[in-house]
Order: sequence, then C-alpha cells, then structure tokens
Amino acid sequence: MPKNKPTPVANTMGSRSIYSIAVGARNVLALTKSGLVYAWGTNTNYQLGNGAATNTSQLQPLLVNFGALQYRKAVLLAVGSIDAMVVTNDNQLVGWGSNTNGALGDGTVNARTTPVVTSKGAIGATRKIVGLYMAYHTMVLTDDNRLFTWGYNAAGQLGDGSTNNRYQPNFVYYIGDLYQKTISKIAVGGNFNLVLTSGT
Repeated sequence: MPKNKPTPVANTMGSRSIYSIAVGARNVLALTKSGLVYAWGTNTNYQLGNGAATNTSQLQPLLVNFGALQYRKAVLLAVGSIDAMVVTNDNQLVGWGSNTNGALGDGTVNARTTPVVTSKGAIGATRKIVGLYMAYHTMVLTDDNRLFTWGYNAAGQLGDGSTNNRYQPNFVYYIGDLYQKTISKIAVGGNFNLVLTSGT
C-alpha cells in the first residue's frame, strides 16, 4: 500500500549504523558502516542477490551475504534499473541482477543470481574506484580522475562516441568541455549523465 508520509523501515539490521543508501526503480540497497549490504524491494530480476527471482517483494531489509559478498565488505554501492553493484574493500567490482544490457560488466548479458566478481576491464588492477553509479548503464570514477562506462548505450550515454552497448568497462576519453577538468560529482539517469567539475 502506498505511503503518503515518511515511514520507518523495519529494523532487521539491529544496531548497525547506515553509511549510505542507493535507491533503484523498485528496490533499495543500504550499506552499513561495517561494510554489510542489505537489500529490499522487488526481486523479479535477481536484484536482491539471494539466488532466486520471485514475484514476491522483500518487505524488509535482507542481508546480502551470498556469493562473492560472503567474505567481503562493501565500501560503495549503486542500484540500477534491474541490477546492483558494489565496490568491495579489496577494490573489486561485485554485481548481480538481470545484466540484460551488460551493465554488470562481466563481458556477457547473462543474469547473475548472486553477487559475482565482475571484470574490471580497462580500469585495470591498480586504480582505486572512488565512485560507482548505475541506471541501465554503469559508470565508475577512479582516483586518478578517469571515467569508465559500460552497459546500455542506445542514447550515447556511455560517452564513447557510439550507440553500441559495451559489456566491459571502457575508458571515456575526455574531450570537449571535459578536457583537463577534474570530476567532483556524477549523477546518472536512464539515458543521460550529469558531471560536475571542480577548478577552472
């Protein structure tokens, strides 16, 4: 039933403090200060990462400690339209969900029912991921001010000069107004992105 005023979320997280929250079209992820990930909402496309797709919604936070998150802690998280991803404390990209347009970046369009470590592609092993953003596509910002994108690209939202989907992280060359600029914030929509730069 829709709520017309703020409503407390069922407390299945105990006394754990929430560090950040990511909101998708039909589900939510919460990250605790201790690096645990909780999910709730719809699960028709494996968005909860618990190994099952059901038409029954998860009505309270569920601890996502399956697959690649069983022994890892998360430091960043993002929710797409039908996918979810986190960055772990060992700088790995871990994702789950539909993966219809390659938004998980593992080189396929195969659904991932539980969290899996995905390909870092052009990001490489040494760059630290400091920003993670999702819609039907995914964007990553690294500590050396480089931007990487993959997934759905029908509107050119990957910024690579094409409308071809990409199935692994792809470096975005800074041209035009982004040339020699430092990126400070990013917002991702279904078919577009907004980037805020700092400096001159």
